[in-house]
Amino acid sequence: MNIYLPSAVSLPIPDDPAVVDPKLLNQADQACTAKLGGYRVDDRSPAVQRAFAELWDKTGLKCQPINAMQLVAEVLPLFAMFLALEILGWPSFGELASTTASTKSKEISKLTVDAGKEIARLGMHGEIGKKVAEFMTEEGWVGALFGAEQACRPCDLVAFCRYHHGDKVLEQNMDILRECLKVVQGEGKGMEAFTNLIPRVEEARRT
Repeated sequence: MNIYLPSAVSLPIPDDPAVVDPKLLNQADQACTAKLGGYRVDDRSPAVQRAFAELWDKTGLKCQPINAMQLVAEVLPLFAMFLALEILGWPSFGELASTTASTKSKEISKLTVDAGKEIARLGMHGEIGKKVAEFMTEEGWVGALFGAEQACRPCDLVAFCRYHHGDKVLEQNMDILRECLKVVQGEGKGMEAFTNLIPRVEEARRT
């Protein structure tokens, strides 16, 4: 879930008052949606986690507690996914999941999953990271994206991801991945797929 000032968002808004009341949107201080589940808070500080959950649950959207290491092991590989989508020009997730997906899409999908596994297996993620990597597949990746895209309708999830991860925080995403590379160098591990993604993004942004 992400929250922005409405004036800062330039996403397609459904022209249907039953879906989005334009008057309320213009009057709002913040706009949010949580169609992909509740807010997840890690357990590094159990007291803070419980206090936040108590407040957040009053919104009607459940706060989901999660192990801190598991959260990081699950989230960091997503940044490889955002790089892949940038390379492909942010296609619809349905297009990626299609049996007629382009050769380039299939190639990048495989590279992305391999990179995600490399990130998950970093030593700092321990055994949890290894287990996360075991469940990563190309079919699972594109299937999850397509499912999320459908769940978010009528909101355009691809447009949001492109706005947020392809523009607003792209450089921050790259910084996070560069930090991962430093960890790799410290552990003496190879990350062939992951290191191949970064120059592909830079090339895509130049064209």
